[in-house]
Amino acid sequence: MFDSADQLDLVDLEVLVALLAETTVPGDEAARVEWLEALERVKSAACAVQARITGAVVGDGEPTRSVGAQVGLARHESPHRGRRLTGLAVALVDDLPHTLAALERGDINEHRAQLVADGTRDLSEADRRVVDAALADRLPVLGDREARAGHRPRGDAGRPRRCHPAP
Repeated sequence: MFDSADQLDLVDLEVLVALLAETTVPGDEAARVEWLEALERVKSAACAVQARITGAVVGDGEPTRSVGAQVGLARHESPHRGRRLTGLAVALVDDLPHTLAALERGDINEHRAQLVADGTRDLSEADRRVVDAALADRLPVLGDREARAGHRPRGDAGRPRRCHPAP
């Protein structure tokens, strides 16, 4: 179906889009659920490729704000959302390799990856990698709260840490 066994090209992606657009809904309920899961895995894998591409563009030295606007446009999102997706891409590529791998395999979706990135944002690069490795085996089964607060000690109850000025 695709020309190259090693890598998809833009023509292959357009063919995939056309095939998906023409796909009919399976007749029985079990098949519909299987299709939903398979399509979610395809979406997640596509998000992982988008993250790697975005990370490469940022790595080329283009200002993140400019890249964010371009990413938003390319992904049919607002410039603000594009900047957020750019931040996620950089975090996945640079600091969260296990989370990126789970996204590539379709074990988690982009939303869950964003929660992990948000939950580790205030940590150093080294600490983010430690948390990422610690969460790796559990990522597919973590809930949103656990994914977001994966780095917090148990006694913290998932509450955000904020500093308030003294009165």
